[in-house]
Amino acid sequence: MVRIRHIAIATKDVERLVKFYTTVFGLKVVSGRGTGTYLSDGHVNLAILPLEPERKTEGYSHTEVPSNVGGATYSAPSLNAAA
Repeated sequence: MVRIRHIAIATKDVERLVKFYTTVFGLKVVSGRGTGTYLSDGHVNLAILPLEPERKTEGYSHTEVPSNVGGATYSAPSLNAAA
């Protein structure tokens, strides 16, 4: 089965988004690295990244939208069944 495993969102207001995702979706704060705050439900990992530090390292094209979705996992039998 194909699954999204990781999403990163850059924002000007990290605390507000962390509060939203922990309150509404029940995500828990987990350990991570860098300047971000990392949340998870045990299946999907969400990185809430402060916008300005991200712009300094990634460039000013970064905006307040999901900026990275990745880590999709799948098994060959599920792909064959869909074909």
